[in-house]
Amino acid sequence: KLNAKASVSGTALDPKFSADFSSNRLVASGMAFDGVTGSLDGTSKRLALKNVKAAFGGAALDLSGSMNLQTLADGDFSVKALGVDLSKAFVGFADTSSLGLSGVGQLSLDGKMAGGSYSGSGSLSVDKLTVAGFAFDGPASSIRLSGTTLELPDLHAGFYGGKLQAPAKMDLKTLGLSLKVS
Repeated sequence: KLNAKASVSGTALDPKFSADFSSNRLVASGMAFDGVTGSLDGTSKRLALKNVKAAFGGAALDLSGSMNLQTLADGDFSVKALGVDLSKAFVGFADTSSLGLSGVGQLSLDGKMAGGSYSGSGSLSVDKLTVAGFAFDGPASSIRLSGTTLELPDLHAGFYGGKLQAPAKMDLKTLGLSLKVS
């Protein structure tokens, strides 16, 4: 259930609208977001999503962005998540339930969309990550977003007294993953 309070002003040829919204819980693509609040402002040409806050995996999530309504493909975005409990964040994904995923992570990503292509940068880190019984200390990487490719170019972690390097790339259209471990 989404609650909203909206207003419209301007003229028929140049409308302006705004809305404040909230929801106790929203689920999208298997991920649950609790305590969602935020606002929308826009015209017939551009929509801005502002001050969106939610809890995701027990963490505070901040989201903002804008989109060109004439092309539906041009805009910008900013995502910040601090203290994401990975054991809770991906509970809706059937493929991850058997992995024994645990850890607390941070994510920051700022970017742009243009003509169906993305660009952006940010960072990702997890204090201690456990996957299928394997423990990784301090996995972290910068993030690059280019076209439809998401890259973790310097992904690294401590692994049982040694160091693991694992640059990764993911095609966001096919969800194909390329990982080189050394």
